[in-house]
Amino acid sequence: MEHNQQTSSDLRLVSAPSLVWSGWLEDLRFLHVLDAEALRLHVGFGYYLGAPIERDLWVASEYARPTNSQVSPPKIVSDYRDLVTGVPNGFWASEPDPLRERISVPLVESRTYWINTDTVRTQVDISNLYNLGLLGKTARHYVEVGGGYGRLAQAVLNSCPASTYTIVDFPEILDIVRRWFAHACPEIPVYTTYEEDYDLTQDEPGSLRLVSNGSRGSALDCDVLINVNSFFEMTDAQVLDYVDSGRICWQQIYSNNRERQPDNEELTFPLTELLSRVGELWPEPAARPKYRVEEASTGLVDENRKLVLVVSRPGHSWSPQIQPNQLLGTSGGYMPTVFS
Repeated sequence: MEHNQQTSSDLRLVSAPSLVWSGWLEDLRFLHVLDAEALRLHVGFGYYLGAPIERDLWVASEYARPTNSQVSPPKIVSDYRDLVTGVPNGFWASEPDPLRERISVPLVESRTYWINTDTVRTQVDISNLYNLGLLGKTARHYVEVGGGYGRLAQAVLNSCPASTYTIVDFPEILDIVRRWFAHACPEIPVYTTYEEDYDLTQDEPGSLRLVSNGSRGSALDCDVLINVNSFFEMTDAQVLDYVDSGRICWQQIYSNNRERQPDNEELTFPLTELLSRVGELWPEPAARPKYRVEEASTGLVDENRKLVLVVSRPGHSWSPQIQPNQLLGTSGGYMPTVFS
């Protein structure tokens, strides 16, 4: 009985938000009273779920002026072109929201692809996943821990309609994802799971499953566990609960995070040290890109290092298809303007 009580206490501990996220969830409460049509304009508040929209609104409005339409495209477009070099256009991200023309600029005159800050940030991970051989036409199941408002999930499912995708997050955030998908991507089936029992094998190809971070049903089996900018906002116990408790059974982890979040005192180990406990990390420390001079001069090198890593579970062989210096969005590597 005492063991069960301790187990229940541990579950509550890892399901509750970290101290930094407790405050951020309070800050984001206003999103729940907005109409779904307005979500895209506000989900970037504070960088919690996306990028602030103000600059994108300004760039789009300036580019739309008749006097500016013939000038060179904004820097954000050249950044995007760099990110998709060598990547088939089926894996190019584009803003899906119906408000796209207000917050984006077109990549080409045909207006097939709409580019803004979140598009570029998403393309970093889509291009990395593709170049690493973790994203392709082969059907896979992806589980993303901490999915923002669903931007990466939409891009993966749009590129890989034979795959399925699950986001694990706080119920408050999953509600935002659900509402935004219904508005911006109604063609993608979305299933919401707050209860204990769920069967991911029943999810149809091209669908999204939303699972509350407090659900403790069947293990989530996936090919790739994805985490972008949220592991470093958790406690040590929460990170290990996702990667080493058996609740998510993964073959590879794709992590795009900083070593630490300066405001998060509950992550007491560098993230790479925690991830190294559960599998083999690539790139190895000696092969990771070195800091640029301007990064090293910030004084936050150790805590603020931006790393893209793949963790392979023992017994699941994986060979990278690129060199470490070809990773995008990393300290010392190619860093789009929107990251600076």
